[in-house]
Amino acid sequence: MSYLRLVIKKMNFDLFWPTIKMPSEDKINEKINIDIRKIKGQHSSTNSQVILDEARRLYDQEQDRRSTADNKAGIYIASIAALLSIILSLIPTIINANQHFAINVINVLVFTMAIMNLLRAAIWAKKVISVSSFHLIHWGDLLSAHNNIDIENYLVKKLLCALRANYDLINNKVTSIKMTHALLVSACFWFLIIIIIRILSHFSSMLFDFSINPSGNNPMIYICYFCNDYA
Repeated sequence: MSYLRLVIKKMNFDLFWPTIKMPSEDKINEKINIDIRKIKGQHSSTNSQVILDEARRLYDQEQDRRSTADNKAGIYIASIAALLSIILSLIPTIINANQHFAINVINVLVFTMAIMNLLRAAIWAKKVISVSSFHLIHWGDLLSAHNNIDIENYLVKKLLCALRANYDLINNKVTSIKMTHALLVSACFWFLIIIIIRILSHFSSMLFDFSINPSGNNPMIYICYFCNDYA
């Protein structure tokens, strides 16, 4: 019993139904406000130029992360749309009148799980490309910097504040992309189960038919033969 619990504990249930627990917006905003107050409270430093260059590099890096996430989301949405159109056309083949009722029920349930994970993947990918806020340094900040005595320290604080405000927004995009990928893997897993069930049911039906009629002849021929008639 303890071994079974250990196996269940180590199983990756995200392969069946991926989930994620997102932090609350209040906690995120509270942490952002605390960090921004720390940035604004920092005094000028002799290494302001070095900090400014590093802040610019990090700022550009976050913009690259944002654009990469948006591009991946667009690719995922196009792929999901094409995959759904193909898969939905296969719905009539899921239920086979020659198969056992239980196998048809299992096929429908597994197929439903796969479709639901695909739809969830599309929803998560849509979150990435949806309209969201992004903090930039605009021309008004540069005009204010011109009137400031310590221009470098002023720009450092502006860049770091924008960087910190964008950090969680971009992290949400990256998280959504990872969830989309996990859901696509889960959908492929469920479709693989459908293929395995179809293969096993096909071979089992072949073995069952062979066990009833090992010679491979059609028993209807014998029935009609005895009555001097042919099918």
